[in-house]
Amino acid sequence: MATRYQLAPTLKRLARVSAELSSKTSTQSSFARSARCFTTSRSRLLHQTVSVRSRQADFTSTKYPEIKRNDRFARLTEDHVAYFRGLLGSGSAVIDGVTSDSAVDDLEPFNSDWMRKYRGHCQLVLKPGSTDDVSKILKYCNENILAVVPQGGNTGLVGGSVPVFDEIVINMSRMNQIINFDEVGGTLVVDAGCILEVADQFLASKGYIFPLDLGAKGSCQIGGNLSTNAGGLRLLRYGSLHGSVLGIEAVLPDG
Repeated sequence: MATRYQLAPTLKRLARVSAELSSKTSTQSSFARSARCFTTSRSRLLHQTVSVRSRQADFTSTKYPEIKRNDRFARLTEDHVAYFRGLLGSGSAVIDGVTSDSAVDDLEPFNSDWMRKYRGHCQLVLKPGSTDDVSKILKYCNENILAVVPQGGNTGLVGGSVPVFDEIVINMSRMNQIINFDEVGGTLVVDAGCILEVADQFLASKGYIFPLDLGAKGSCQIGGNLSTNAGGLRLLRYGSLHGSVLGIEAVLPDG
């Protein structure tokens, strides 16, 4: 019969092997639980995201029947669309649902806000490429009594950038350039459609900081930020955005 001292080395080896197996099994089990948890959570979140995005908002005019379209405004015709096509040239600068039924899906992002709370009946989206384009569009609309809605990144929460009825949407996404930056005075000149994050990254590369930061900075536009006097994460340090504006080149409703 083996003595206690003779069995000691063998018992130690068995204990070490047992501990290694136990640790390996525990790690695999923990990883499996984490993987199951991650997979389940991700699937659920993905399903919720798809459900929210697929939900289509009711028309604002249906939700608020007391709001009536002003009959003083004209309705769009093929002649109006032809004028705007001649003015803006590029096919992508005009999304036409007046003469083409195939543009319904293309118009939907401009007709509804991202929270799917408001929805309009817009049949024509115009994307001017310059201030002169905006001036000519508004001059024509004023002369022909056509209603318009200016639209930036459409990230607002109160429906201010989406139509209610069949207004023309003037989307500023093509006017997205950084025009000038004075490194001595620290003044920046940008188009109304310039993305906030683009402006912020540009200034950061110069050692400056933009006085506004938002969760929607990857898609919201400077023009919309100014029109709503957006606050954001840097409000307490740098104050109201309107206080940082030195000047605006604006086009009046009559062009």
